[in-house]
Amino acid sequence: IAHKATAIILVSSLLLSGVLGASIQKRDANGEENPSTTPSICHARTPCAWAVYVPFTRKIEYYLTNTCECAKGQQCIRENDDISVSAYVYRCSEGNNSTTNSRVLPNNTDS
Repeated sequence: IAHKATAIILVSSLLLSGVLGASIQKRDANGEENPSTTPSICHARTPCAWAVYVPFTRKIEYYLTNTCECAKGQQCIRENDDISVSAYVYRCSEGNNSTTNSRVLPNNTDS
């Protein structure tokens, strides 16, 4: 009986150590653990957002913002139309005129 009890304790401890030792670690794209909560700045050609639309009508269905943000003094401006994914592409820019202002990403995008 003592031999069976020892075997049961050994198996139980191995199972518990496997379960208790497992944990989920968050990593960023570079593999670094615990990325900072401060959003990164979008690079020059990295989209800051997309406006996904219905093909043919081009009615916007929803906005999708990137995890990066525009640098201080820049705005997320609609730059081009990527018809391959049915989306307007937004990039950071220092636009200051009325034409640019009509293409600024709306504030209420709730992505």
